[in-house]
Amino acid sequence: MRSISIQFSLLIYAFFLLFACAEKKENSRSNLPYLGEYHIGFLSRDTIHYRVPGAKLLNENGTFVNNILESDSEVKIVNFFFSRCPSVCPMMNTQLQQLSREFKDYDLAIHSISIDPEYDTYVKLKEYRQNREFSSENWQFYTGSKKEIFDFAQGCKLKAFEAENASESPIHEPIIVLLDARNHIRGYYNSLQATDMKKIETDIRKLIKEIS
Repeated sequence: MRSISIQFSLLIYAFFLLFACAEKKENSRSNLPYLGEYHIGFLSRDTIHYRVPGAKLLNENGTFVNNILESDSEVKIVNFFFSRCPSVCPMMNTQLQQLSREFKDYDLAIHSISIDPEYDTYVKLKEYRQNREFSSENWQFYTGSKKEIFDFAQGCKLKAFEAENASESPIHEPIIVLLDARNHIRGYYNSLQATDMKKIETDIRKLIKEIS
């Protein structure tokens, strides 16, 4: 009888220990959503969230990177711009400059991709970075083939495309994308909205805490 009682007590203890661990794990998660489509695993029945596919692009140093998202960075930011943009892009990249400085001591990687690759060669991008003093080590600029760039924008669920008239500038959204280490989309932020830029700072901190 005593043996049964001890076994029962151990079972109750194990149950509460498991519950406490599960609660701790749940509390360590942020409340950031997973955006994009998802499906249920055939065998595991787990929810499998959408991941942004990578892209093979040329960085500002003239080096091809097979997959710009294939890094050890725990938090990633992606945006699309072009250096000749007179209005939206300078404002957006100034916001990114602030984020790069704010989180320079964290594992954050910022990827800015030009949608005007015919003009924005890697040499132009390097000049663009230097002229605007975008010198953060955690921030990279990329160019490449039009197909690869626009396919990547589509993979990020953003609109970016060439204008119908060749004399007009390419078109893109002023949106910054927040990704986690596994390239799940965790947030979209309008770089022209002060409230969104404040929110992305908060959400980056939540994501850092989630993975710590």
